[in-house]
Amino acid sequence: RAFKPLKPLGLAALRPARRLRILRPGALLIGGTLALGLATLNTGNNLLYLLLGALLGFIALSGWLSEKAVQRIDVTRRFPRGITAGRITPVAYTVGNHKKHLPSCSVELREEAHRGEAFVAIVEAGGEAVARGSVLFDRRGVHVLERIVVATGFPFGLFVKERDVAVPGTVVVW
Repeated sequence: RAFKPLKPLGLAALRPARRLRILRPGALLIGGTLALGLATLNTGNNLLYLLLGALLGFIALSGWLSEKAVQRIDVTRRFPRGITAGRITPVAYTVGNHKKHLPSCSVELREEAHRGEAFVAIVEAGGEAVARGSVLFDRRGVHVLERIVVATGFPFGLFVKERDVAVPGTVVVW
C-alpha cells in the first residue's frame, strides 16, 4: 500500500479550534472578583460571600451563553463573479443555526487569511440569516480559502469567544 506523505504542520494547526479573549471590562470584573474573594477570607460577613457568589455566577453565565452562541453554526459564503485585487469586494455569508431552542446573537464573521469581516445581529434557533460584509485581496491569482472565524461578545461584552468553521473554497482574483 502506498501512503500519502503528511502535510507539514503550520502555526494554524497548533491553534485551538475555540479561543477566549478577555476584554478590558472582563479583566476588571475578574480582578474585582479576585480582590473580593481575598477580602472575604478573614471576614464572617455573609453579604460579601453572597456578592462573591453572584459575581462568579455572572462570569460563568457569560462564558456559557457565549459558548452556546457559537456552537452548531455553519457558514457558507458567496462572492461576486469579478474580484479585483486591491479593491474591497462585497461578500454574503449565510449563517445557519442548528440549535433547537437558543438563538445565536451578535455573531461576527472574519476570513482567516484575508482582511474582511461581517456581522449579523441574531440568527434564530433552527433558522438562517445573511450577513453582508467585505473582503480585501491584496494580490492577483487563485486564493485558497480554508476557514472562517466565528466570534461573539454576547451577552455582556466581557469576553470574546471565537470558533473556527471550516469553509473550504477557492476564488480567482483579477
